Amino acid sequence: MGYWLAEEHQRKGLMTMACSAVLDYAFGELGQNHVEIWCAADNARSRAVLERLGFTHESTTRQSQWLRDRHVEEAVYGMLASDW
Repeated sequence: MGYWLAEEHQRKGLMTMACSAVLDYAFGELGQNHVEIWCAADNARSRAVLERLGFTHESTTRQSQWLRDRHVEEAVYGMLASDW
């Protein structure tokens, strides 16, 4: 699962609500057991969304994503159906 939100729409709870709806669908309708999200490790807002939703930080990868002009670390978060 991945997401991006234009700056003018941030800080309104929209992404948390949208991710919650996707998780309901993934675990309910699709019967998934595990959902994983990777985000830039220094992206505090994105990580805050995941932590509000109850995701678990599972690992951090080194220089695994090319972002703009450099390689960045990514934080890997996971959620199990039993946690949702």
